[in-house]
Amino acid sequence: MKDPVWPDRRATFLLHPESLAENGGSSEIRHQELLDSSLAPARNQYLHDVRSDLAKLAAAYDFGLAKNHAINELRLWP
Repeated sequence: MKDPVWPDRRATFLLHPESLAENGGSSEIRHQELLDSSLAPARNQYLHDVRSDLAKLAAAYDFGLAKNHAINELRLWP
């Protein structure tokens, strides 16, 4: 697998309004540092797990965002 292009905080801010339009929720970012730490596990997994694929890396992003609650009241289902 080629090295992934890693989204950063700026990309997350740009994509968040699109997610809100589709799923609803709050536009407030609680802590930028929590958001940064939410993005780190996927990179860490890629570096330390040779079996990582895009699905596992995406799941690591999802888990980090859900666990850290960097974005207030993000709802995935209306």
